[in-house]
Amino acid sequence: AATFNRPQGLAFDADGNLYVCEAGNHVVRKITPGGMVSTLAGTPGVVGSADGVGAAASFNAPFGITYDPFSGDLFLVDAFANKVRRVTTGGTVTTFAGSGNASFADGNGAAASFIGPWDIEADGAGNLYVTDRNNRRIRKIDAAANVTTIAGSQFSGQVDGTGSAARFSMPYGLGIDSGGNLLVADGNRLR
Repeated sequence: AATFNRPQGLAFDADGNLYVCEAGNHVVRKITPGGMVSTLAGTPGVVGSADGVGAAASFNAPFGITYDPFSGDLFLVDAFANKVRRVTTGGTVTTFAGSGNASFADGNGAAASFIGPWDIEADGAGNLYVTDRNNRRIRKIDAAANVTTIAGSQFSGQVDGTGSAARFSMPYGLGIDSGGNLLVADGNRLR
């Protein structure tokens, strides 16, 4: 009986609930193991980047989402708001990192900037990794909201290398393998 509008990212919590970033409606949905679908945060069709609880919060195209067992919270990339948001499993939304300005800057919390963050993964030790698509970089965010760049630069390309010597074309998807390595979907390649 439930319907969706452009579902993007998916993440399970420790209790087996599935959370869905519904980019077309600018909301986060929750699906219980029994299949009950509800809106956890945001109001369908309302665009914004307001922090708040449940329907009082707003998003602008939430795409990637991950569950962080270290904190017990969900983290998502709010792509067109240029922010990383924290969402508790109770529906409280706060901005974790990002000024909201479409630019590039490393820094703590709101001092950092993104352009079109697309996907996010948690490593289980309190660190988050983000594909900052339009900045062509892979960013790391620690538990204290310190944002650093671990790979890529302003230059576009598909060049292997270490740190800023590496180049990405359009990093979209992100995953972490059993060895702790990041896997990045970059254009037509896996890096």
